[in-house]
Amino acid sequence: MKQSVCLLVVLTIVSISFGQMWEVGNFAVPSNDNCRHLRAYGDCCFICKYDDILMVADVIEPCNPFVGDSLWLDFPCYFTIAENTLYASGGSCTYTVLIFNIENLPEITPVGETIATINAADLEARGDFLYVCDYIGNIFVYDISDRFTPVALNIVQTGGSAYGIKLSENYLYAGIACEGLEIYDISIPESPELVSFLPLDCGIYPMVNKDNDYVYMATYSDGYLIIDVSNPTNPEIISTINHAGFDRYLELSNDRLFLGNWSSGTIMYDISRVDEPQYICSIPALISGTMDLAVAGKYLYVADLSHFRVFEYEKPPDGYYRSGRTEFMWIDITLIGDLWALGDDTFTPHIEIGFDFPFYDNIYDELFVCSNGFIAFNNFSPSYWDTPIPCDTQPNDIIAPFWDNFNPTGSPMNVYTKLLENPMCFVIEFVDMPRVGAVNEFETFEVILFPNGDIIFQYPTVVDASSATAGIENETGTRGTQLLHNYTTSIPDSIAIGFRRMGITEGNRVEIFEFAEDFVDFEEYDNSEEFDNFPQTEAIPSELAVSASPNPFNPNTTVSYQLPQAGIVTISAYNVLGRREAVLVDGYRNAGAHSVEWNASNLSSGIYFILIQANGNSHTLRTLLMR
Repeated sequence: MKQSVCLLVVLTIVSISFGQMWEVGNFAVPSNDNCRHLRAYGDCCFICKYDDILMVADVIEPCNPFVGDSLWLDFPCYFTIAENTLYASGGSCTYTVLIFNIENLPEITPVGETIATINAADLEARGDFLYVCDYIGNIFVYDISDRFTPVALNIVQTGGSAYGIKLSENYLYAGIACEGLEIYDISIPESPELVSFLPLDCGIYPMVNKDNDYVYMATYSDGYLIIDVSNPTNPEIISTINHAGFDRYLELSNDRLFLGNWSSGTIMYDISRVDEPQYICSIPALISGTMDLAVAGKYLYVADLSHFRVFEYEKPPDGYYRSGRTEFMWIDITLIGDLWALGDDTFTPHIEIGFDFPFYDNIYDELFVCSNGFIAFNNFSPSYWDTPIPCDTQPNDIIAPFWDNFNPTGSPMNVYTKLLENPMCFVIEFVDMPRVGAVNEFETFEVILFPNGDIIFQYPTVVDASSATAGIENETGTRGTQLLHNYTTSIPDSIAIGFRRMGITEGNRVEIFEFAEDFVDFEEYDNSEEFDNFPQTEAIPSELAVSASPNPFNPNTTVSYQLPQAGIVTISAYNVLGRREAVLVDGYRNAGAHSVEWNASNLSSGIYFILIQANGNSHTLRTLLMR
């Protein structure tokens, strides 16, 4: 059985320079005032004009945003999204949550249904549940399995006026006006249970956000707080950012914290060390103060009261994954794997991976597979409504090789999983997945997970990707790498794409790390580019050549190499976990062609990497030992 792994590349320390942000586009809102609340969603951004207008900004060209649709309403306030549905709270003016069909963006359509609450404030949807907090001191829970017809399930009383909420994994974080932070366990979604309360000096409009183990709170009148919630039963403040003026809203992405302040405008901090946030830069408001913020990829959208503004910010690598094309070697597990007979819009039960798998900020030992072509680590939403990546709309925390609307009900071929030991990897194979709405159209693809966090997507044949999304995304939907979204260009057969986790040196262990020239940023390529334009990661560098013959081998192979100049040369062999198994060359060599025999009789079958280093250059060669 052929197996595929990620290409090992040489460790290089990359210095990250924290730069600036700059404005790339804007437009004035009607009456030049009261652009208050935002929510980014794919190529659109929802805007609330406080007292009368809900607008949809088309931001497919960030330098030229424009209003795609607008509705005259009574005070739409905060937004949340579940698949093709937008929920907007009506605040103290309407006492309702309004519901809109957003299937045909940028057009939005009220569906006629509303949710009656008491002074609704912030709200968040996740999976089939909607949580709404209000100024009176309640959190409302609704069943939204029928997106357009919510059903009330529960009302939980808070310790004060609940103004802002945030959901993350099995917890709900609520900012309580003038009181502090409440944390609720929502592992039973319809029955939030208070697990802790942190008293804080906060104003009347505390808003919250979360990433990794930290909650970030805009207190309105007492600065911004960073709170360690790694133990939800014992939250602790670890740092404070103080500013003059009203501290309204905040967003997070790529170790950046973006703050909205009425006096200072839009502010950016480096939070790679959350205990010591470092100020980077700020952009003042155009006429009046900065309100809400929304992040989508490398763009920051700003509600600046008088204007809707689009900023681009210079960001470091996300520190986790980059994508590139690698060798296609299909692993068929249909005869040896576990079969999961999925139906329409369903998840498997939890599946044990067999090792600890690091993914962005978390480590997982189990996963769920969705019938709609993605893998989730928290099975909150089996959505067939594929969104761009990253997008904070659920589902988040996903690995999506082919996220589309599939219905494998009754199909003899379905989803298979298998833990393999040499090399150790976990394979998820989707076989003949039938697309809804298409006649005799089936897609087959697979995902391979490795203990170091690396991921490979493999596609033997892609029939139609024009309604699919592929990529990976973190828990909060703020970081991710998108391979494709509604891709209209043909995709070649037998293609494999690798997502590699960046690492560091530890003794003689070489973690997977990327060379920029060896990898492809798929965001740079759109539907106008062919996949065949992507460089191959195994291309031989012109200045330093290495090869092995035979390859595959058993147990001897000749490693040939060519040096453009004399110098100290080191050639080593590593296994797929990055452990050095042999040193083949270590010393001075003249310029020219050389060779060395490698006898691997002491090693088991599997994939090994030959790493050559000479005169500041390096290259890695993949070999296969077949015993």
